[in-house]
Amino acid sequence: MFTFGLEVGGFVGVVISAGFVYFEVGKFAAPQVPTSRFNESKALAAYIVGLFIGIPLAVVWIFFEVSVAGGSAISAVIDVVLLVVAGELAQMAILRTHFFGFTSADPFYALTLRAGIGGLLALGTVADYLSGKATPPGIALALTQSVALVLIQVTGGLRALLPVPTASSVLRQRLASIFLQIVLYVLAALGEYYGAFYGLVGAGLAIAGAAYLYWDARPTVLAPPRPRAAPAGIPPTAGRYDRLPSGDGKGKRS
Repeated sequence: MFTFGLEVGGFVGVVISAGFVYFEVGKFAAPQVPTSRFNESKALAAYIVGLFIGIPLAVVWIFFEVSVAGGSAISAVIDVVLLVVAGELAQMAILRTHFFGFTSADPFYALTLRAGIGGLLALGTVADYLSGKATPPGIALALTQSVALVLIQVTGGLRALLPVPTASSVLRQRLASIFLQIVLYVLAALGEYYGAFYGLVGAGLAIAGAAYLYWDARPTVLAPPRPRAAPAGIPPTAGRYDRLPSGDGKGKRS
């Protein structure tokens, strides 16, 4: 039964997280736009990295659910803080690498990374429910939680990239993002303590809250570029969005 739960959980996690990448991040890739605003190969690599990072974080999420179910406040606080901070650190780490970071395409790599992490959290949730006695309300809760987990991850990733004027504002922004994610995770896990009905309400509120926070940050972080004409006689160089201009015979930048 546990193996079956992993298979179903993996399917659910990939469908939700990869679906987000396909429909949301894909809006900024050709042919939806004239020129892709990121390197698709790097985005795929970021998603795979997120899946691997999500493996230990899925265990932390399950521990958090167990702590909430048992009413262990201290353990729950430690688990949820570890879960949120680990996601933030993972994003900061990859965006400071030469391969992924230091370009205007950073938000897209951050989103695909976080979607991968969220997909593994969803796998852990579904597998955990199906490893026991599965009931229709429990399955519905697991699926709703899975959607919430992916949304919380991508929302945290996007809001961490909001522009700020000063270094002190960066710290405040990070702390605010961490706090919001903690609140959303707590809402998503309410069903472990209060039962499936209130769990569905809590997970639904987590989805609504994460969607609102994501949509609020989206226009700022993913704002469309302002095209600038290159001066005559200057050879094509790497574009703003980690791409080389089309037609130069060089393809993507590695």
